[in-house]
Amino acid sequence: MDISGIYGRHPVQATRPGKTSEAAGFKEIFEQKVSSVSEVGLPASGGNEAGLIERSGKILDLLDKYIQELNDPAKTLKDIDPLVKNISEEMTLLESGSTDSVAKAGGLGGFVQELAVTTNVALYKFRRGDYL
Repeated sequence: MDISGIYGRHPVQATRPGKTSEAAGFKEIFEQKVSSVSEVGLPASGGNEAGLIERSGKILDLLDKYIQELNDPAKTLKDIDPLVKNISEEMTLLESGSTDSVAKAGGLGGFVQELAVTTNVALYKFRRGDYL
């Protein structure tokens, strides 16, 4: 049974906007997609989201280092104190520079607030002497 006569024969071309050639490799496709995403960018909601992400990442890295140093029996609390001061300074900068941005950032704002609570609790425990 031949059903091609029902609708007639029409050549179908699957063309999509931004379609790459058949021979394009993964790298070319990936670079094209990345460039299209970077052109669009993130929606603006105060303009400081990238700074929040960068500073939050730095604080998370410092907290990882803090955990490693707490677990190292060769380290004393005096050795760890400069790192704790650095974490405290970064947290102060994050909290002072992000008051308006946190309110506007939605899910990112919630993450920043949770990070602030976690960091402040860790710093409080260190200062209180829980690790003596």
